[in-house]
Amino acid sequence: MARIEKRKNKRGISYLATVRRKGVKAVARTFDTKGEVIAWAAGIEQDMRDRRYQDPRLAMGITLGQAMDRYLKTISTTKAKNTQMREKACAKRILERIGAETPLGAIDANIVATYREERKQEVSVYSVRLELVLLSYLFTKAKKEWGIPVGNPVAEIERPSPPRGRGLGKTPRRGHCRKESP
Repeated sequence: MARIEKRKNKRGISYLATVRRKGVKAVARTFDTKGEVIAWAAGIEQDMRDRRYQDPRLAMGITLGQAMDRYLKTISTTKAKNTQMREKACAKRILERIGAETPLGAIDANIVATYREERKQEVSVYSVRLELVLLSYLFTKAKKEWGIPVGNPVAEIERPSPPRGRGLGKTPRRGHCRKESP
């Protein structure tokens, strides 16, 4: 059941809603109107009853560095040695740019898009795509397997289009030229 408290502040009146349910941490939020507070509290209560509520504070308590370290220790070690080495190098670059101390819940599409544009200036598009794949996979694992309520910001941006592959060209020496029929 939600508890709604009327408060006076410098800007006038605000309403504080506190939702408590057995087995779930209490959640509180302040609104300017009573209608907003009632709608929000009803939604949170329903999610808690249906066991769909996931506290976003959990995602803010885990840093990108901690999540990346867990990924490298648990998931990357099951892959081939070359893949492990590549993922370690990619992780190092991601942590340098975005920041190891950045909370996982604070990373949004704007941060990832900025990272993508900066990296495109320095390295090939293929390298940027590999780094974004690693970051995307990290967020997917964090949500599905580790139970961290976080969205995947990489899915919200456009990945750079893959580079054109090497063409062998059509030369008579390689036998790719068609013979003209008379």
